[in-house]
Amino acid sequence: MMKWLGVVSMVCFAACYVPQLARTFRTRSVEGMSTAYWTIVTLGYVSGVLYVLPLNDPLVTLTYAIGLVCATAMLGACITFRRRSQNEK
Repeated sequence: MMKWLGVVSMVCFAACYVPQLARTFRTRSVEGMSTAYWTIVTLGYVSGVLYVLPLNDPLVTLTYAIGLVCATAMLGACITFRRRSQNEK
């Protein structure tokens, strides 16, 4: 039972990024998003991955790794699209 809760948790945490990532890359707009927020989230996932790696739990490691990839993508989008927006002004 507990393993399934972990699977549901992993799917939910991974899936929660998909709508925002899709919208951001479709519109190429990061208006209203905080680069500082995504920097902190990314750093949190980096430390989380480093913390769980020695635990040798593939499910937990995968959850953090997927979160890290998604948060890094959002941070990259914030930086890239914000620069483009400023250059167009």
